[in-house]
Formats: sequence, C-alpha cells, structure tokens
Amino acid sequence: MSMYVLQVLTGKEMQIRGCLLDIGSETYVPQEESIIRSGGKWLTRIRTVFPSYVFVALDNVTRDYYRIRQVTGIIRFLELNGGAATALTREEERLIRPFGNHVAPVSQVLQDGDRLIPLDGPLKIYSDAGMDIRYDKHRRQATVFRLPSINRDAVLSFTFAKSPNNARG
Repeated sequence: MSMYVLQVLTGKEMQIRGCLLDIGSETYVPQEESIIRSGGKWLTRIRTVFPSYVFVALDNVTRDYYRIRQVTGIIRFLELNGGAATALTREEERLIRPFGNHVAPVSQVLQDGDRLIPLDGPLKIYSDAGMDIRYDKHRRQATVFRLPSINRDAVLSFTFAKSPNNARG
C-alpha cells in the first residue's frame, strides 16, 4: 500500500478526511497541540501540521483515483513526476505515519546548558529515530523534518520541563 498526497482546500482537511474514511480510504491529517502566545499567556490550540494537504494510503491508485476525486474540496492528487499521481517515498511515509490519526501532544524538553533534550511526545519519538531537530526557544517550536514532496517543514510545539536541579525548596 502506497501513500499519496492530496492537495485540498485549506481548513477543510478534517472534513475531507471524514469523507475519505467513509469511502474506506486510510487517511492521515497530521495535527498537533500548538502553543501560541496571546494576551501575555501561552495557550494551546489544535493545528494542522501540513495545511492544505491530506495523505491517503491506497492499494491501487488507478482504481480509486476517480472515486476519491469526487470528494468535494479536493483540488488534485500531487503529481511529482508530471502527469500522474505519484506515491510518496518510503522515507516520507515513515515520517508521516507516526502522527497517526490522533492529535500529537505538546512535547516537554529539558534545557541542559545550550542543548535541549526532548523528554516525551513526538519530539522524543523523532529524536530517538535519529532526526536532527532544530529548536526555536523563543517561539517554542521545533522543526523536525522537511517533507520534500510538498516542500514543507514539520514544525511542532514544545514546553520547557522543570529541571530538578533548578527546583527551589
């Protein structure tokens, strides 16, 4: 079973996912709990990691192509090699599948000098898999990987964990 990318109307990813699940397609819309600063407070919101894209796993794209294209809101199958729906590489599939169909929680990281060490959540999973994660401490976001097919970065939120060495008592 290969995974394909559908370009869809922005903001309709979950609605389209529901329609595709109804017709029996294995569908992925990576989402995360995102940390944003508003009114001087850090708030949590659910955010789509790759806006305007839905990932669908298909056994036979020629059989399912027209059935899937009938779903309202789908713009097109991504055509990487010109003219035909092109499957993601195995490496790209390996990056998408850990998101599953649940909302990825905010990861906690521990600051050890200049290093940030993920303690849990998706950042821990990708770090353990050997990914080179780039952290932006100010925005509390980490760039985990770049998905070449759509030329987008997977950016996930994190919070700082309290260090037992810094605890006051």
